[in-house]
Amino acid sequence: MDNYFEQKTSFNQISFRYAKGKSLKTGNEIHPFYEILFYIDGKATFLSENFKEDLEKGTLLIIPKETYHKFLIKSEKDYIRFVINFPDIEIIKPLLPMAMSEIKIIKDVNINLRNILSRMCNIISYEKSETTTVNLYGSFLSLISEICIDTKSAIEPKFREKELLISKCIGFIDNNYTSPITVDDIAGEMFVSPATLFKCFKNELGVSLHKYITEKRMIYARKLILQGENPTMIYTRCGYNDYSSFYKAYVKMFSHSPSKDK
Repeated sequence: MDNYFEQKTSFNQISFRYAKGKSLKTGNEIHPFYEILFYIDGKATFLSENFKEDLEKGTLLIIPKETYHKFLIKSEKDYIRFVINFPDIEIIKPLLPMAMSEIKIIKDVNINLRNILSRMCNIISYEKSETTTVNLYGSFLSLISEICIDTKSAIEPKFREKELLISKCIGFIDNNYTSPITVDDIAGEMFVSPATLFKCFKNELGVSLHKYITEKRMIYARKLILQGENPTMIYTRCGYNDYSSFYKAYVKMFSHSPSKDK
């Protein structure tokens, strides 16, 4: 893509990425790693199960793993962000419940956080040396610590116009996605037509109801496999009636077969 620019590096399972423009790659709305995103410029809206927020320059987003979220980009060429992705890392595990337990949108970033983020952006953008990744890693540890300390800056969720229907729908899915539920089943529980539910869900969360359920199931399936479960034995526990459908959904989301995660 002509308008896309990216500087990327990684260290100790942590990915650091400074990017401008919209990538042709479409990431999953639900993924098995944590994400910290520093929104630098552009016009975009952040969507999650509870938030629908227009982003401002300098906003910091804290996104736990396995949490639905999406960015609606209104100005692709001006969309600039610094992104950190990481799994459960042993050195910061004690801090994760405090730092990454829920989605946080911090618009009034304190001076300590801002200095750390600015330094990391400068390192990945301009510094090209053997110590680049080490410096980023050290700043990352400081960033996590500061996020734990800063407990007051996150804004309250701005719930949607269809709050009751969407929240009830999400609650029902969370309790039943391991069963072979359909859109008709959910609509019946919500006392609305399937068409109404489908349209409302898509408009409010920016993703289809089917895709949302599928990604919830795949994250759960991957967790079971990483715990040592046999992929061919768990598909019924993930809401599927046959292994073939489960296998295709898994490959589509993770770009590899379930057995690769054993």
